[in-house]
Amino acid sequence: MKLLILSVIAALTLGAASTKDRALEGLTGLTDAHQLAAHADSLHAPKRVVWGIAWQESRDGSHGNKVRGQGILRLIKSSCYMWDGATGKCIQYNETLQRICREVGRMQLNPCVSWTQVLHSPRCSLKRITESYDDNVYCGILNIKRAAKDHGWTKAPSFYNGGNAAYQKDVEAWMGHLTLKELQ
Repeated sequence: MKLLILSVIAALTLGAASTKDRALEGLTGLTDAHQLAAHADSLHAPKRVVWGIAWQESRDGSHGNKVRGQGILRLIKSSCYMWDGATGKCIQYNETLQRICREVGRMQLNPCVSWTQVLHSPRCSLKRITESYDDNVYCGILNIKRAAKDHGWTKAPSFYNGGNAAYQKDVEAWMGHLTLKELQ
């Protein structure tokens, strides 16, 4: 009898927790909040941190895994087109720039990083993080966990983005906004 009562209490508690989680997912404004939460739960990562970073990387998620980041500007060619007659030095350049390493997918992973080696997972190959939403999110969360292991969960967002303090503030602001919505 005690076992039956405990089972019923556990089932009701889990049901209440999942109802609360679903309500919180609805407040995020993320079209894929449920999928992100499922990946976060399976990898034992805080949902709010995952949601905050996902928001910062590709906003509401409405474009799925088709999002491309800005990448890095690389100088391909530079030529002088205006000279200083007195000194003979170039004073105006014509530069040709190219964008490289444009981040891919929902979690905006840099394609110039060997994620399979960094995160020790075959799921994190360039082909998989580019083509599969689930693999992109999975590897993004592994990367968040890597940052948390090195710097703690409170600094993980910053180090997910290379130690960027402004990025950290934006993720924290989004997380604070979610908390205020939750209190309404």
